This record gives sequence, structure tokens and C-alpha cells, in this order.
Amino acid sequence: MTCVRGRLDSGHITYYTSQVDKDASIADSSVRVKVQAAAVRNANTEMLKFLSSGSGEFTFPACTELSGKVVKVGTAVTRVSVGDIVCGVLSPLSEASACADYCDISELNIVKVPAARSSTEAAACIGPGVRAYTALVYHGAVHTGATVLIMSAASAFGLTAIQLAHSWGAKIIATVCGNEERGFLEKNYPYVAQIIDMGSRNCSLISSVMEETGHLGANIIIDAGVNMVTDETQDAVVGVPSKHDIISCLAVNGRWITSQMNLQLDPPDSMLLQMRNASVHFLFENAWTVSHTQQGRYLHILSELMEKLASGLLKVHVSRTVQFTDADSVLTSLPERQIGSTVMCMN
Repeated sequence: MTCVRGRLDSGHITYYTSQVDKDASIADSSVRVKVQAAAVRNANTEMLKFLSSGSGEFTFPACTELSGKVVKVGTAVTRVSVGDIVCGVLSPLSEASACADYCDISELNIVKVPAARSSTEAAACIGPGVRAYTALVYHGAVHTGATVLIMSAASAFGLTAIQLAHSWGAKIIATVCGNEERGFLEKNYPYVAQIIDMGSRNCSLISSVMEETGHLGANIIIDAGVNMVTDETQDAVVGVPSKHDIISCLAVNGRWITSQMNLQLDPPDSMLLQMRNASVHFLFENAWTVSHTQQGRYLHILSELMEKLASGLLKVHVSRTVQFTDADSVLTSLPERQIGSTVMCMN
């Protein structure tokens, strides 16, 4: 078996190809999948540094989201059989990799792919789906009539969050960066209440959100990173809001769901949150696979995502497909922003 893995060494990430014995035994609760497609995404360097626990060289799966055909099952496997088409998400601590011709994965991390959907769709959907579902349901407690502000909405995660929030009756405000992203959302997601271009010089996130919500604010805000710059002489990241902007957009009893691992709140920010009776939630969807608790809830997420994919309530936008032979070079040149997903497909 050939697989592509990543290596973190002194803060730098490189990718390499390794060989694994195809006929090796597998764990009792695992299945061996002949990979048909895998989502290709930028590595989360900060997460990997933390998981490495300060050790020197740390290796990790180059890709974690896959779909394919089951070719072998462990003795304790009961949910799937040889020949089933499945998709799932590997733990970032896994010794396997989704960017491979074969991959061993626990049966508790996979779900059957609906017959009407392709492996490419399933691989592109499952990772952003788990992340969006975790944010909206387990952190945001989304409900009909809630106003949800989704940052970087043209990303794979953002597009999935838009569709899930809409299916549950929420009102959606989305941010983009540039005319291409705005045009894509306007064409494909006309039910989005307002699209805010964060790349525009005249953009004011706070005034736009307050005007759209009647000065009540958003019930749920899902960011894609936060500008930690507080010194006006330093350059802020274009398209990324500040802590103050996000907190100022929150409604009373609002929930801020953040992906910023090193978030630090100053006393004035904490005071604003308290005066709104608001809360901050840290989003780390890999907790489902790193930890072995609440596996029933995780399987429910996977099953519901596949039901929505089968029914057409959840649609996937694949902006680019690449071949397995090109995967290692593609991984080193992925853009920071793109509309939808990049997927590796086997020949």
C-alpha cells in the first residue's frame, strides 16, 4: 500500500510517500478501505504543534477525509461488510492516511455512502459536514428563526454551514472576500439574507449586521479565524474580523464559535461579552475522533449528513480534482482561500 503522510519538523511541514504491507492484519474493530476519493486541505499547523507535545519530528495523515470500498473487515466489525461504499474521517493521530490507495479506519468513524451519491461528493462533504454540524448543533444550539453569521462563507466549511443552517430554519448572514466569492453565493445560495464583502474598503461588519438584524445582533457567529492585532501600526489580515467586531455583532445570549486556537480576550472584551450574557465556544471537530467518548453522537452526525446528501438538502461544490500521483505536490501549493473543496481521485 502506498500512502502520503506529512511531517512537522521545527514548525515546517513537508510531505513524503511511504509503503505499507497491503496484507497486514487489521484491528478487530477496523476496516480496510480501497480509497476512491479523499479531500485535500491545508494542514492546521497550530493544531499539529499542540498534538506533537513539543517533540521533535511529528508525522500525521496528509489527508483525513476519505471515501471508498470496504475490502476487509476486523472480527468485531458489525456495521459494514466487504463491498460497501463508505466515507469517514481519520483521527489526526492516525498512523494511516486518507491520501493512499488503501486505508485502515475504525468502523466507528465511517458511514455508508448513499447509493445515489458519488465517492467524490462523499469525501468532499464529510469533513466540513462534521465541523459545521458540531458548530451549529452542539455549540450554537441552532433553531428556527435564529440569525447565524458565517465568516468566510465560500469555503467548503462555510458552504456546508450555510446549507445546514438553512435546512434548520435559520436566517443567514455571510461574509466573503472579493467579487468572485460574492457572485458564487448570490448565484447558488439566493436565500442568504445578506452577503458582506470583507475585502471592500468601505465594509463595516458591525453596521451591516446590525442593520440586517434590526440592531439586535446575531444569535450565532461562526468565525474562520480572528485578527489578534491590537496595535494599529501592525497590518491586520484582510477579510478577517477583529475580536471587538465579532463581540459587537453578538445578540443578547449570543454564542461566538471560534476556530482561533490562541484566542486571548482583553478585560474590555470580556466585559462586553458579560453584558450581553454571551458565550465563547472553541470549535475543534477532531475531538470526535481523537477522543473515544460520545461515539453514538458522532455516528448520528455522520448518518444525518449522509441523509441530507442523499435527499439533496446538502450539495457539494468541488472546485478541483487531482490525481493520487500529484497529491504530494498539490498539498504544498494549496491556496489559503478557495471556493469549495479540492478532492484527490484515484484512477
